[in-house]
Amino acid sequence: MHMGNVFGPSPVAWDKVETAIYDALQLILVTSRLFDGDTRIYNSYFDRKDRAKVKAVYDRLAGVCQTGHADLRKIVITDTDSQDDCHGPTRAYMVDYTTDHPRITICPLGMLRKAYTKLQGARNPENNPEYYVRCKELTEAGHISNNMTTLGSVLMHEYTHWDTLLHDVVGAEIDDRANGPTQVFAMNQKYGKVNADSYTFYSLELFWSYVCKTTFTALRKGIDNLDIDCPPEKPIPGGGVQPGCGPRSGT
Repeated sequence: MHMGNVFGPSPVAWDKVETAIYDALQLILVTSRLFDGDTRIYNSYFDRKDRAKVKAVYDRLAGVCQTGHADLRKIVITDTDSQDDCHGPTRAYMVDYTTDHPRITICPLGMLRKAYTKLQGARNPENNPEYYVRCKELTEAGHISNNMTTLGSVLMHEYTHWDTLLHDVVGAEIDDRANGPTQVFAMNQKYGKVNADSYTFYSLELFWSYVCKTTFTALRKGIDNLDIDCPPEKPIPGGGVQPGCGPRSGT
């Protein structure tokens, strides 16, 4: 994996992206290893008939030795918004996904996402909710939500768009038919195998259920689908609208 120099001299920004690369790999590996034993969570995201193909996607990303597919190192990660797409709710996007050398742009909104593993240089780094998604907050809420997402899950979402790596596994391009947990759960599961956020939120629910040793209940519409970093527009008392990112759409 290559990070463009455009992240500049900030060691925290560089470390945050390096941590996210590791977190993305852990999310993939945990999903791959737990997949066969999962008889509950899978059916909320994918069609039963597609189980072999979905498993094959995670196995391809995990690589033969379960250390990440070797070709993932070809991806360039940058913060250069070459497509002028870093607006609204967009956290990241991939370009050149039909080539051998795709690029992922992490948008400013994406850099607000927290980590799972230790982020060097963070204040009180061991257990600071300012920097980490913690089981404490997730289990107290008890529901599937956008609060489960990390910068690592943002990267994993983008990996699934790499058509050169995954097209032969799925037989189609994995795109963005449904974004965010509300749209994913509302979508017919037969489209899950070609929807990036279906992989993302399946992995997140499986991962956090395992790490936090709990079972999460269905999301509460209008609550758990909200993005704390990207609030929707809302009316202002007396007239007018407070700007926001609008409804959740994008990783």
